[in-house]
Amino acid sequence: MQKIILAIIFTFQWIGLNAQSISNQFLTSNSDTVFDIINHQALDSFYTSLQKCSTSKPVHVVIIGDSHIQGGILTDTLRTLFQKKFGNAGRGLVFPYNLIGTNGSNELKGYGLNPINHYSVLDCKKNHTLTTGICGYTIGSKDSNTVIYIKPSFAYDSILIFGSEDIVYERTIFNSVESKKTIQIKIQKNDNLNRLAKRLKMNKKELIRLNPKLKKIKLIYGKYLRITVTEKRLSQDIKNKKDSVISLRMNKTSVLNGIEFINSVSGIRVSGIGTNGAKLSDFNQQNNFFEELNKLKPDLIILAFGTNESYAQMSSEDYLQELLKFIYTLKKTNHKTNLIIATPPLSLNRKKRSNSILYKYNQCIKEECFRNQYAVFPMYDLLENLGGIKALKQQKLISSDNVHYTRKGYAWMAQQLYSSLIKYHKQ
Repeated sequence: MQKIILAIIFTFQWIGLNAQSISNQFLTSNSDTVFDIINHQALDSFYTSLQKCSTSKPVHVVIIGDSHIQGGILTDTLRTLFQKKFGNAGRGLVFPYNLIGTNGSNELKGYGLNPINHYSVLDCKKNHTLTTGICGYTIGSKDSNTVIYIKPSFAYDSILIFGSEDIVYERTIFNSVESKKTIQIKIQKNDNLNRLAKRLKMNKKELIRLNPKLKKIKLIYGKYLRITVTEKRLSQDIKNKKDSVISLRMNKTSVLNGIEFINSVSGIRVSGIGTNGAKLSDFNQQNNFFEELNKLKPDLIILAFGTNESYAQMSSEDYLQELLKFIYTLKKTNHKTNLIIATPPLSLNRKKRSNSILYKYNQCIKEECFRNQYAVFPMYDLLENLGGIKALKQQKLISSDNVHYTRKGYAWMAQQLYSSLIKYHKQ
């Protein structure tokens, strides 16, 4: 099926501020040491674009990675920092993660009135008949007349829809109404809170908020459990203009891969593309991903992979091979785009053992950067310099699983990345 981007331009009033509530004090703080970007000369084109930033050619930064990126905190913080200095050219690429029961930025919500299909780039690896696009996730329709409503909490002037040409766009005035209900669910084999939340099409945080008792009880296979869930519906209310939402009408052949939100002013856009559990090899098999990435017209791409490869015990040689394959495919369609590889953040194996594979990835990424003309942001070294896992725990930067980071931790990473990038920008 031919995939195209539909462009729809309209004016839209301001309906909200940045939903990620990170304090101005934190955003303006700096660590004592700003780590240099290795081979920053490879970013000359990006810095030239920043200097010439205009309405006709806004600057677009795209971060691609795994669960560290999907959560949205790192990307949202980086966007706030860049747009404070250079202007707001739009929110960038989004996906209605909540519609498929997974986590993502709180700046956008999706509502569906019909059943949908959905799959990720990981599912495409298991089933080669599936293809996905720009966000690493795809939503399809089960009915011939499915409607999806998208409600953003930010200002925008126009949108680009990534997916099928038969998606029909409309603007609609609606109120979202949320009510609670109690259901009975049977615990399946190997169930945990993450799997339970996914089955209920909600995230783990929301599940625990509605059912605090789940933090204290053990899930026993075969037992039935009464759980409180939310039921969202939409009611028409033409009096309240701030409840304007995007209506996407799909048929059985339609697929939605993502939406880009644009402002027609001078400035910068920062888009995050993150897929939980994803590796570079997953994206390397998706030609449509690279085709749609080219249509985003990125000036700078930041790659942030390595965590899932390390847990799969991938050797540094194989990791580097997948990285160079990604870069090669990227350069075929985005040959003018500058590239930064962020070395993977620290984590522990099984919450306790040191993840030595990440150190090997860190070394090979840095050794290859000059030969293959990409820049490196040394996230691994930065976190080690801070004091390693022990210091990250003390400062509450890393979460209890010793893999993912806290809101404070991801925001801190974004601040360091921004400070390192802006260091070489000529005023």
